[in-house]
Amino acid sequence: MEPLDAWWQHPEPGPGDLLREREVWRVEAGNGSHRGVYELAHSVGDEDWVLQAVSD
Repeated sequence: MEPLDAWWQHPEPGPGDLLREREVWRVEAGNGSHRGVYELAHSVGDEDWVLQAVSD
């Protein structure tokens, strides 16, 4: 079993990274009776998407 990544192995973005362009999608989704609004975001050039916000 491989160890989990620790927070100190992936430092916070530096000041220059705060200016990177981000793409954000806000979608409404649900399973019939329960619906919510979800924000998905990623930095342009990255492949990973992040769930940025949820509003029920």
